[in-house]
Amino acid sequence: MTDQFTAFFDFAELNITDVFAPMAILLSASVAMGIATWQIRTQRRLAKERITWDTMFHRFTDREALEARQRFDELIYHQDFLEEVQINDGETEGDSWVIIEYLNQYELLCQGIRRGVLDEDMAKGFLRGRLVRDYRKCSGYFVKWRKEFDYNDLYCDFEYIGKRWFKYLRAKGLMR
Repeated sequence: MTDQFTAFFDFAELNITDVFAPMAILLSASVAMGIATWQIRTQRRLAKERITWDTMFHRFTDREALEARQRFDELIYHQDFLEEVQINDGETEGDSWVIIEYLNQYELLCQGIRRGVLDEDMAKGFLRGRLVRDYRKCSGYFVKWRKEFDYNDLYCDFEYIGKRWFKYLRAKGLMR
């Protein structure tokens, strides 16, 4: 019993470096892991913001995108035009195509936001009023088009973001 007792208290003879060296290594590794994690998260956030900025910059500076936006505005605010929209496979011209193409761009943008590829707060700063206005103008036709074209996922992400941003704007008192 005495041998066990003395063996148990042999740690008293340990050198202080024998105790603190492993603790210092663990502490250094933990700090390094924390810094690496922070750097990775920062780089991801910056990459997401850069992608969002590039997307918004293109939407607001590209001549073709601006012309398409202008024509889209003219068409969706024309009385009953959305009733006449036809989706034909392979068609790449005409007023219906402008509407479909622009709504597809909204859908793609909203998919990027929902999947975390684009920064939602940044995109909301650029587009919230316009996106919600266009969503509210076109949303009544989404159900009709889904039935007509037998495609239940048509503009689902656009609808999701449009509803969410509308609630946000209404809560802020910026939209009725």
